[in-house]
Amino acid sequence: EELLEELRGKIDQIDTLIKENGNKARLGQGKRKKEVVAEVSQELESLKTDLAAISTGQGAAQDKKLEGLSERFEELIGTLPREIATKSDIEALLQTVRSQAQAAQCWEGKVHLGAPPSVSFFVGRETLRRKVQQDLKEKGNRPKVHLFCGPGGMGKSQLAIQLFRTLEDTQAYDHVFWLQAWTPEQLREGYLKIAQRFGWEVDKKDTQKAIAEIRDRLRDKHCLWVFDDAPNGETIAEFMPRKSGHVLLTSRNSSPGAWDVDQKCYHNLDKFSEADLSALAKYFGLAFDNTDEETKRYLLEDLSGYPLIVAQFFGLCQTEGFTPAAFVKELGKTQLDAKEKERLNELVSKAPQEQRVLYKESILQVLQKNLQALERTAAGAQALSLLSRFSYLDPKGIPVAWIEEFDQKLSSREVRKAIARLEQYSLVQWDRKTGQVYVHAVTQDIVRHLYPQEELQGLIESLVGYAGAWEDAYKHQAAWATLLQHGQRLFSYYKVSDEAAYELTWSLGKACEVACLYEDALGWCNKHLSIARQRYGEKCHASMGKSWNARGEVYEAQGKYPQALSDYQEGLKAYQAVCVERPERGLARSYYNVGNVYWRQSRYEEALKAYNQAQALYEELYPEAGHREWGDCYNNIGNVYYSQGDYKEALKYYQKAYEMYLKVCGTHHPSV
Repeated sequence: EELLEELRGKIDQIDTLIKENGNKARLGQGKRKKEVVAEVSQELESLKTDLAAISTGQGAAQDKKLEGLSERFEELIGTLPREIATKSDIEALLQTVRSQAQAAQCWEGKVHLGAPPSVSFFVGRETLRRKVQQDLKEKGNRPKVHLFCGPGGMGKSQLAIQLFRTLEDTQAYDHVFWLQAWTPEQLREGYLKIAQRFGWEVDKKDTQKAIAEIRDRLRDKHCLWVFDDAPNGETIAEFMPRKSGHVLLTSRNSSPGAWDVDQKCYHNLDKFSEADLSALAKYFGLAFDNTDEETKRYLLEDLSGYPLIVAQFFGLCQTEGFTPAAFVKELGKTQLDAKEKERLNELVSKAPQEQRVLYKESILQVLQKNLQALERTAAGAQALSLLSRFSYLDPKGIPVAWIEEFDQKLSSREVRKAIARLEQYSLVQWDRKTGQVYVHAVTQDIVRHLYPQEELQGLIESLVGYAGAWEDAYKHQAAWATLLQHGQRLFSYYKVSDEAAYELTWSLGKACEVACLYEDALGWCNKHLSIARQRYGEKCHASMGKSWNARGEVYEAQGKYPQALSDYQEGLKAYQAVCVERPERGLARSYYNVGNVYWRQSRYEEALKAYNQAQALYEELYPEAGHREWGDCYNNIGNVYYSQGDYKEALKYYQKAYEMYLKVCGTHHPSV
C-alpha cells in the first residue's frame, strides 16, 4: 500500500511538472521540447493505466509488479530534460514523495487510521449502539469516553468496529484513529504512524516527547479514537486525547476501579439474548425453534451465550448439515478423554479470573467438534495444521503472504483454500482486501492446548526470513512490522535458551529500530546481550560482538554518542579476540561503527583511522565482489574530508562510494 501511494504521489507530481512547463527551447539530438514532453506524457499515461490495473491486487505477484512500475517511473524521471525539471526540481520531488503519498491516503484533509474488518455475522447490541450514538452526537469541551468490557468472545471489538464505521459516516470528525492498545509498545507504534500519515517531523529519538507533541497538535481537533484491547486506564492515560474528541475503549478488564469512566459510559457486555440467537441462526441459514427449550438452554447456559462460541456452533451446523437441535444431541454423546480434561484444567488455571467462564467443557466440545470435522479430510488436516500455528501468533492480523511461506509443501492456492475452509467454520476471519487473517484469542487458547506445536523454530525462521535482510529493511518496512508484531508473541512461548529465540531477540531489536521504537529496541538488545553472557560467560564470541554493535546502533540513532561508542568498542574487542587468524565482516563493521561516532563528535583524525581500518578489512574480505558496507565506508570517509573542508579528497571518496554502490546495489538503490 505504501509503494502504491508513493507511485500515485510521484505520478501526480511529474504530471504537474510537465503541465507547468511550456514548449520553448530546442533540446539535444534535434528534438523539440514538445516532442520530449509528448513522449514523457505518453509513458506517464501508460504508467497510470498499468497502476490502475494492479491497484486492486494483492500478494507477492502484485508487489513485484509494483516494484517494476516504480523502476519505470525512475527511468521516466531520468528522461526529463533540465528545461522541464532541473536537478533541484527532481531532488525536491523525491524528497517530498512520502509526505505526498501520505496526503494521497486522506480525503478532504481527513487522516484515517482504520479499523480491522468486521465479522460478516455480527448481530445484536442494537439498544446499546443507539445509546452510544445518541450520546456522541455533540462535541463537548473534553474527551467523551465509552468503555466496552467483558471476557473474550463477547464481541467488544466487533461492537466498536460497527460504531466506528457508523460514527465516521454520520459525524463531522476531523480525523479518525483505531489503535491497538494491549501494550505501550503498540500504542507508541500507532502514534508514530499517525505522525507519518500527517507527514509531521517529530523527534523519534524520544518517543515520549514525540507522543506529547502529536497530542498537542491534535488538541483542538474533533477526532474519533478507538483504543482496542486496553488493559487498564493507567496504561493508556498518556495516549488519550488532551482536550476534545470521542473515545471508544474495549477491554477484558471489567474492574470499575481500573478505569476513570462515567458510570453511564461503562458497558459490561451481556451474553446473547434469545432474539440475538435467532438473528445469528438466520444469518447461517438455520431454522432455530424458540420453543425448543433444550437447545436454548444449551446455547444460553452451557455455551454461556457467548457470541463467538455460538457462531462456531452455528457454523459447524451449517457446514456439516446439522440442525441446532440435532447437533446438541450429538454433542451430548461425546465426552472429553482424560488427557483433554487435563489440558482444559491447565488452561483454566492459567487464564485470568474473568476469562475462566469461557473454558467450560461444553464450550471446548464445540470447538473440538469443529476441529475433528476438519481432520476428516486431507485438505481439512492442512487447514488445521495452519490453525495450530496461528494460535501462537498475534491474533490481530496475520499476512497471507507470510502464511504462504509457513509450509513450502503447500502451494499458494492450497494455503488460500485452507484459510477459506477455516473461515467457513467461523474459526478465522480473512480480510481479502488487506490480505490479513484474524483469529480470536479464545480460539487460539483452546487450539493451542488441544493441538500444541512441538517446536516453533520453523515458524520463527520463516518470520525472520519473511522480513528479509536488515540491510534491505527500508524496502520491506511492512514485513519488519510483521516481525515485530508476531515475533514478540512467539518469544513469549519459547525458551530463551533455544537458538531460534536467541536470534529472534536480535531481530526484534532491529524491528523496533526500524519502527523508531528505540527504548523498546534497547530492551530487546539487552535481552540478546544477557542471553549471550549466559551462554559464553566471560569468553569473547562473535555473538557478543553482534550484541554490542546492535545496542550501540540504537544509542547512535538516539544521539547518545558516549554510550554508543562504549558499546562499539566492546563489540570491537569481542571481534578482535575471535578474528585473530581470519577477519570477519563483523570486525569491519565494528571499526566502521566506531568511526561513525568519532565523526559525529568531530574527532576527525580518529574517525579516519577507524574508517581506514574498516576499509582495509572490506577490501580483504570482498576483493572482487565488493560490498555495500564497503561503499558506506568510502562514503563516510568522504564525509570526514567534507567536514574538514577538503572537498577534493571528499569528492574522490564519494566517487569511490558511488562506483561501489552501483556495482553491488544496482541503479535504483537509495545509496546510489
